[in-house]
Amino acid sequence: MHDIPIPSRWSGSYAYSSLAAMPPQADVPFTMELRRGLLGGLTGTITGTITDGPGGIPEPADLRGRIRSGDFEFTKEYRSLWVLEEDGAQQRIPGLPSQRIHYTGRISIDGTRLEGVWRLEAMRLRVQSELVEIPTVDGTWSARLEPSQILA
Repeated sequence: MHDIPIPSRWSGSYAYSSLAAMPPQADVPFTMELRRGLLGGLTGTITGTITDGPGGIPEPADLRGRIRSGDFEFTKEYRSLWVLEEDGAQQRIPGLPSQRIHYTGRISIDGTRLEGVWRLEAMRLRVQSELVEIPTVDGTWSARLEPSQILA
């Protein structure tokens, strides 16, 4: 049990925990394409892409992780650095690498649902002459195997 089909396509959403310094953020829908990593059949490694829907980052993110005994963990990394402004607007910071967002979760017994938590660690960076502090951000996520992917 706890197996999921690879390759596969998932639909889900992620939610932000409450942040005192920011207005509440709506849940962000996403789609996720999973593939086996180079040695995925032996090690449980996976790769893939995640594409956010409305309210999310407007570029795909790369996914790298591992599936083990019902546990699912991966990092999501956008191709650019994006910051969320206090008013909820997103801003791309050119020339700087993206942060890695860490996801952990569990696979349902029937292999059709994933759910867990995510975390983006705090960081400081200099943009031109200004020091920008990005606070730790975290939340929850869940995804369902798209119906066309479910094996009969």
